[in-house]
Amino acid sequence: MILYLISGRGFSKNNVGRKMYEVINCFKDVVDTDVIFGGDIPAEHQVSSSTNNSDYHAKWYRKNKIMLFFSESFAEIKSLRHNYQTYKFIKSHRKDYSLVWERSSGLHWAGILYAKRNGIPSVLEWKDHLIKDYPSLFKPLSIYIERWKVKNADYIAVESKVLKDDLVKQGIPADKIFVTYNAVNPSEFQKDTITKAEVRKELGLSESDILVGYVGSYAFYHDSIRMVKAAKILKERGYDNIKWLLIGDGKDKPECESFARDNGLLEDSVIMLPFQAKERIPGYLSAMDVTVLPGSTDIICPIKVMEYMAAKSVVLVPDYKCNREIINGENGLLFEPGNEESIADVLISLSNDKTKCEQLGENARRTVVESLTWDKTYGAVLSEILKRERK
Repeated sequence: MILYLISGRGFSKNNVGRKMYEVINCFKDVVDTDVIFGGDIPAEHQVSSSTNNSDYHAKWYRKNKIMLFFSESFAEIKSLRHNYQTYKFIKSHRKDYSLVWERSSGLHWAGILYAKRNGIPSVLEWKDHLIKDYPSLFKPLSIYIERWKVKNADYIAVESKVLKDDLVKQGIPADKIFVTYNAVNPSEFQKDTITKAEVRKELGLSESDILVGYVGSYAFYHDSIRMVKAAKILKERGYDNIKWLLIGDGKDKPECESFARDNGLLEDSVIMLPFQAKERIPGYLSAMDVTVLPGSTDIICPIKVMEYMAAKSVVLVPDYKCNREIINGENGLLFEPGNEESIADVLISLSNDKTKCEQLGENARRTVVESLTWDKTYGAVLSEILKRERK
């Protein structure tokens, strides 16, 4: 039996995102897996707020540097306490684990420490950018712990070759680092022509309209404003048949909504819906001809891209090295990051080339089916690690 420790305080068995759900099932197909969620640890029920929620960023103390310092420091104290509780909880389980796989979270290292003290191998599912940019009381400790984790984990799983290269530059041996790309369950995200027609009718779209879509948060790194600015350019150039459907919530949504309203785009060229139940997302993706990732970090290609690809849409992503690990021009297209003109130009080039759009969609679907399913990413890496340990 292995332990999959999802250490963050904000995760519980009642709050399982699509990715964690798929990874857990994938692991259980490989080996008997015990799952512990940080938010379910006894005596710790303070679930952290989502940083993608607009209310979170609107809180007054987040705009005051002094108060932000104290609020972040207090959050760090809670994380340190929670890490201690997590270690005690794993010990009290008294289960005979053969391996610990810990999904990394800031100021959490209980799983790696438990494995080390009990002489069993550990895997760190490493997440970059866990160290906050702003000052806090325990920031030096956070930096030390992140270095300790990557040094002491027997294996490290990262979501891109970019992250692997970064760790190698830090002196971490390349042969203990595995790339576990984000993936998708293709059976969940299939192009459904009946659902497509129903959704488009519900949205008031005609058959000749080209629907460009986005599903996700309005977090700062997604550069959401780029989409409504591209919509403005398209309207000014006379491409009234290119419509936008933006689904989600987050910090930058008010700015996007105001821009769309001020420029006469809202409910005309741009339709904005709040977060939808995850069961409804495949239906909305079926209705989209083109899907956009307006902005991203330059370290990983996010899971939404694989979902877009599985739905046979034409995928547009920023031209970063991590995205080029997945998108190659044959299964999707790239645009210049931070440039709405570039997005508009790509969309215009697609608007009169139905054959190219269909081919890009087919190739995208083929890519995920052949190499970006959970068993071919996370499952294959876990199997390889277990194989090494049996030698």
